[in-house]
Amino acid sequence: MYLIGGWIDKGLYQSNVIYILDLDSLEWEKKPSIGQYPGPCNMHTAEVYENQIFVFRGGDGQQYLNDLHSLDIDTFKWIEVQTKNTKPQPRANHSSCLIKDEMYIFGGWDGFKRLNDLHKLNLRSLEWLKIDVKNDILPLPRAGMKILHIEDNIYMFGGSGNVNNGQNQLICYNDFWIFSIKDNYWNQCKIQIKGLNTNSQQSIQPRSGHSFNFFNDQIYVFGGSNGNNYFDSYIIFDVNPKPQLIANDNMDFDNFFLQNISSFYNQPQFSDIIILVQNQQFYAHKIILSSFSENLKMMFTVGMAETKVNQIQISDITPHVFSILLQGIYNRNLSLQKKIWKILIYFLMFIKLVISFWLKRLSFKFNNIQPKLLILIIIWIFQKKLNR
Repeated sequence: MYLIGGWIDKGLYQSNVIYILDLDSLEWEKKPSIGQYPGPCNMHTAEVYENQIFVFRGGDGQQYLNDLHSLDIDTFKWIEVQTKNTKPQPRANHSSCLIKDEMYIFGGWDGFKRLNDLHKLNLRSLEWLKIDVKNDILPLPRAGMKILHIEDNIYMFGGSGNVNNGQNQLICYNDFWIFSIKDNYWNQCKIQIKGLNTNSQQSIQPRSGHSFNFFNDQIYVFGGSNGNNYFDSYIIFDVNPKPQLIANDNMDFDNFFLQNISSFYNQPQFSDIIILVQNQQFYAHKIILSSFSENLKMMFTVGMAETKVNQIQISDITPHVFSILLQGIYNRNLSLQKKIWKILIYFLMFIKLVISFWLKRLSFKFNNIQPKLLILIIIWIFQKKLNR
């Protein structure tokens, strides 16, 4: 196993040293090299092709780079590889994989923004090509994700990106994608955990900077981090049979959108309103709430107090019950379990009491916003249930 470069001394310096681990004796060896070595590098990638290791930088602690070097593992001589066509823009914390004679580069961070572009380099002709993806449904721009190849597909998991909420907030992802190199097409995969009937993806901790390896029909994910939370756990994805896809060639955008709304439940990504229930925060999205109810749309658009605030508070309900109601919207699951409907029935008398209150105050002259969102959510769910 070869180890090339990386952060050292708590991230203060970048290394250009090569270490080799003998997997039989488990002994490390520091290996000298000659030639045009790439210099200090971090957040780079390396792929083995024939008797060479190709290193695509990456950063050196001062700038972001897009140079390519190869190391001959017989002579330990470095050369700087001169490629043809337009290179990928400089970046770090990208991911790469090798498929036959081609090295693929995805995503990363260029110092200003995260990326979701895909490039490939033919290692025989040394020609770069930016891949023209055939569909509009792409993984969000990210860095720190990992990719690998299985047969003629690229599998990707995790990474981190920015939330467009004006606060430049950084979050990690737990989504799983497949790219078909034959069709130049991205598809998101549905994740199902054995023995778990709820939304499985929500139970997988988002992360970036993890390991991602394939062995014996299974992908192994280990470690990674989410903010200051570092993981020592592992996840195993069984990819035989091939994972169920959320989107495919026969699915239009509307169906894709509806099936993926659930992934935004209580997620800060793109959230523009926070709902407080007994001091517990629920992240929500006005556009999703409004798209399912004209009453909610009116509340957010016609000058009520909620129109101008990004945080509201609801009382007289527990966080657990409210989470069930909110999931009813995001999952579009109107066939809720019987126990959930029992909980909702308890609110019928409450609704009866507050409807008159709602109608009287429809003049928009009130500021008490605590019960309104709860009432509208419950009314919407019951209306949908009764109209089926």
